[in-house]
Amino acid sequence: MPSTVIQAIDYDEETRTLIVTFVSDGDEYAYENVPPEVLEDFRAAPSRGRFFAYEIRDRYPYRKVTAGGGPRPPRRPPGGPPRRSRTPGR
Repeated sequence: MPSTVIQAIDYDEETRTLIVTFVSDGDEYAYENVPPEVLEDFRAAPSRGRFFAYEIRDRYPYRKVTAGGGPRPPRRPPGGPPRRSRTPGR
């Protein structure tokens, strides 16, 4: 089941840096010196959001990597009609 909090995770083995992308705004944060065992447990967790809150956030130094630019638009169902962009004033 996809997480409602965590959109994506990536990991750099050489630097032991975990990159977490959040669903709410698309922001990415880099968490430093995260052991590979923590990454494995994170990937296997039944709730990635809960695991992140208790095992990663506030336990590792972090920095904001990118700003996502606000909430994501709702996803359309597979096979549904394509989205149409609206032009202001029309």
